[in-house]
Amino acid sequence: MRTQWTSTDRLLGKRSCYAQFGISMAYVPTMAAGVVAVGGFSAPIGDPYQAIMELFIFPSAVALVVAFAALHAYAPASNKTLSLSALIMVALMAAITICVHVIVLTVGRQADEKT
Repeated sequence: MRTQWTSTDRLLGKRSCYAQFGISMAYVPTMAAGVVAVGGFSAPIGDPYQAIMELFIFPSAVALVVAFAALHAYAPASNKTLSLSALIMVALMAAITICVHVIVLTVGRQADEKT
């Protein structure tokens, strides 16, 4: 089992955290524009803003998994079990999140058209 923290681990960890930050900084103005477009918080955000926000979630979930993988690589041997548990949990969260948002973007749109 490899226990050394490499420059590749560090680079991937940094880039995934920067990617998460960048995606979040793009998500916030999109959400604000969607709220303004519907006239406030009383109505749900509509298209195209909702679709753009949904699409931002996919790379965000992947960036989180990569960041946790880098964290696991950095963890000392005495805490590898905890960091592996965290990595597994965030990977499960990302998988569920991606599945839900794929369904919202595909099946949810078809259901809206029929009503």
